[in-house]
Amino acid sequence: MERVGLDAELISKSGQRRQVRIARRLLSDGSELGIVTDMSISGSLGTALVEEMRRMTRLAEEDPVTGLLNRRAFNEGLRRLEESSGGDYGVIVVDMDQFKKINDTHGHVAGDAALKIFAERLRQSLRGHDLLARFGGDEFAALLPEIGEGDLIETAERLRHVLKVEAIVEGTALHLDATLGYAHATPNPHTVFKRADASMYRAKRRKKQLARAATLNPGTSPDSAESLPA
Repeated sequence: MERVGLDAELISKSGQRRQVRIARRLLSDGSELGIVTDMSISGSLGTALVEEMRRMTRLAEEDPVTGLLNRRAFNEGLRRLEESSGGDYGVIVVDMDQFKKINDTHGHVAGDAALKIFAERLRQSLRGHDLLARFGGDEFAALLPEIGEGDLIETAERLRHVLKVEAIVEGTALHLDATLGYAHATPNPHTVFKRADASMYRAKRRKKQLARAATLNPGTSPDSAESLPA
């Protein structure tokens, strides 16, 4: 939410006076970010100020590794959805499998490269108006407005296959995979996210159990037995 904060006058070293109008954006955690929304100045002073404000906005809302939105911006999207008239929507939570092992074995450069591969595949597989964020670590989340439950399930299934990747990172072959959880609309968008997150963790526990069963019984295949959580 934005509201006008104040009009101000900037005075350069040469004594030149410039008028600016500053708006304040209220972020989801209760903090505020000042943004220049209207300026009557030109030249290098105005350009530098505008660029600095844009940079501050990006830092507040963007994940530095993947370029996706961060958790704060995603929560702001949930809040706005809650305030809107609603409609069908869903949330998909994605967790990269074995991310810690990739970091520990191949280093953080390889880990960051794997995150960027995931981010790009997610971005290409979702619609332009879907909200996609990295929550930190190996977890991503997508908010999909105006989607029925059947289409949400199909999207989650498609993502599960798209994120199964054999990639060459820093000269090393990596097998990338993901565990997904999803939930369809309830009256409270934050509740939908919690349900999707819990669904993902249930699927992750099940995948680990299937992997252990496959180790004990070579005739069991974790991949063939796996299914998306309900």
